[in-house]
Amino acid sequence: MSEQDVTAEIKTVGELFEERNLEIPKYQRPYKWEVEHVRQLLQDIERESNAKNHQYRIGTVILHKDETILNIVDGQQRLTTLTLLLHALKRLRDTSNSDNSFPLLKQSYISKESIDHIKENYLFIASYVEDKWRENREQYDEFIRHHCEFVIIKLHDIDEAFQLFDSQNARGKPLEPYDLLKAYHLREMANDIDEDRKLNYVKYWESAAAREEHEQARVTLRSLIGLHLFRIRRWSFGLEAGEFTKNQIDEFKGVSIGKHDYRYVRPLRGLDALSNSRQHQINEPIINGHWFFEYTLHYLDMSDRLFPERKDNAETSQKNKGEISICKELLAYSGWWRSGDSYVRSLFRAALLHYYDKFGAVNLDQAAVSIFRWAYSLRITYNAIRKQRIEKHALAIDGGDPTTDSGAFRLITISVHPRQFIEKLDKQTEKLKDQNRSEVNGVDQLITLFPKEWEKHK
Repeated sequence: MSEQDVTAEIKTVGELFEERNLEIPKYQRPYKWEVEHVRQLLQDIERESNAKNHQYRIGTVILHKDETILNIVDGQQRLTTLTLLLHALKRLRDTSNSDNSFPLLKQSYISKESIDHIKENYLFIASYVEDKWRENREQYDEFIRHHCEFVIIKLHDIDEAFQLFDSQNARGKPLEPYDLLKAYHLREMANDIDEDRKLNYVKYWESAAAREEHEQARVTLRSLIGLHLFRIRRWSFGLEAGEFTKNQIDEFKGVSIGKHDYRYVRPLRGLDALSNSRQHQINEPIINGHWFFEYTLHYLDMSDRLFPERKDNAETSQKNKGEISICKELLAYSGWWRSGDSYVRSLFRAALLHYYDKFGAVNLDQAAVSIFRWAYSLRITYNAIRKQRIEKHALAIDGGDPTTDSGAFRLITISVHPRQFIEKLDKQTEKLKDQNRSEVNGVDQLITLFPKEWEKHK
């Protein structure tokens, strides 16, 4: 990184907002600050404004200079909130509807989550300044514009901008690994992808990410990528997976058609002609850009069909009719909510998704029973289940090196026919029937789903 590629300076909020070309790029995550974050910022400003001739350093803003545009890589939560605050203060002095003094007021937000938070936070800010700041509104406005400041870092290279962002301890909610993947693959998207199509990918992605907040019963974007796709891609080759964090996102960074001229990439160049009819495989090479979004959303849809959200009322019971029968037991036994049981449940779901991805509906119910017994043998064998135990079971590690032909994920990968996989997995599970039984709550209910000979070992 040369000195010509990066500049750093201290600017007040007023000086920063004089940059008329500030924008929040489409690849950014939604505006997620809630009222509690806004209240804390307002209280900080109140406290700091009491000191005369005092400069209040709010934090760092990272900008990527893209031709004439200054894209906000880090700082959009604070800058959006300050825009709302200054706008509310101005409205106390001037009730005119027109206000072109803040560049982010022209920003188009496509995420419903962003729009909802902006509306909620502005109502809170407007009420707060009306009740507490009205008499001193000029002083607060002057303090924010001329005494609140940021360290402004401008970079010309987008990858370096994100590397720098990743090293910062930004206030508020940190980016999730899937946020970084969204940004990366939007940047890698081919130039011939029109803006409407890009926006559609962002909308689908943000809609999937919103499940994190209110639909915990379903497979969410976080669990799909971190607990299912990432693990399947690792375990099916006999490799350890571990925890999926920002340090592992390279697993989902691949090749760019038109940029990489490797021999294995050449047959992929005609994929666009297939449009959305292309059939994915979980272990396929990752193709950067729009194909990554197609790949991820394809498996989110597949997971919804395999593991529909549990509904108990009459109005939605019809929706659950297609659910694989053994899957209904996952949330039906005492103690299913424990953390160890959730680890086992994720293991089962990942293995079943891997099977369905390869063999489809052929022998699916029988395979589901075999996978259930293989995964839940952990629950009836061990009193405590930790993440490392899941890792060892997935790789069939028994005190030594992985047995690469016996872990369920590896077995699916190397099996040619469904029957081969089912028979080999059943033999692996059979070896566990003589081990001591766990005494935790719910085991008696689970044991009824195993062969009869397992019962005598209770």
